[in-house]
Amino acid sequence: MIMEKDRMTRIAAIIVGVILALVLIFFGFRIVQQRFGNAAGTPTDIVGSNITTNSFDVTFAVSDQCDNFKVVYGLDCTPSGTNLFSQCAATNTDTSGVSDCGCPLTLLSPNTTYHWYLANGSNTYKNASICYTSTTKTEAESTTTSITPTPTAVTQTVPTPTVFSNATVQLTPADQVTNCQFIEDHLGETQGNISYTTLDVMRCRTRLTPTPTP
Repeated sequence: MIMEKDRMTRIAAIIVGVILALVLIFFGFRIVQQRFGNAAGTPTDIVGSNITTNSFDVTFAVSDQCDNFKVVYGLDCTPSGTNLFSQCAATNTDTSGVSDCGCPLTLLSPNTTYHWYLANGSNTYKNASICYTSTTKTEAESTTTSITPTPTAVTQTVPTPTVFSNATVQLTPADQVTNCQFIEDHLGETQGNISYTTLDVMRCRTRLTPTPTP
């Protein structure tokens, strides 16, 4: 009974050991593969950007020195057509040793398609075995600016308000008025202790009527 128990324990230990060995082999292979890839310095995220009429940039990431790389370019993808090159330089390096690289291509012609690829010594890096392509902008694309429309001025007529005079005519005692029509125009009005009646009109007319000479 004891021997049978020991036998089962040994079998279980062997199974656990095999599983652990497989796990270690798997992760070991991944680590070696990653290290091998880093040692090879294969560039990734290769892009042509910042395109103008006479320039554009090639950017990529690599676990290697950026200045080991250059962009080979020209007007077609043949060896004789790609006869120019631009040196690359690091723009940023993170803690894992991966560098962001940039390669400026300048003095280009407007509205022209350029074929290019990366090279590091004898190693070349293309887009599925063919050159990458980037086309510079035309002069029209470069000079196009956004036009802001000028708003049309709207003339608004402001109505002139009608002013109603609330001024009150100053009344004068009836016996001092020399214009009897004034009293007639303001009959019934009162200011303080002054008011005009028809009697005031009659008195005014009598007072102002000249006395006939005998």
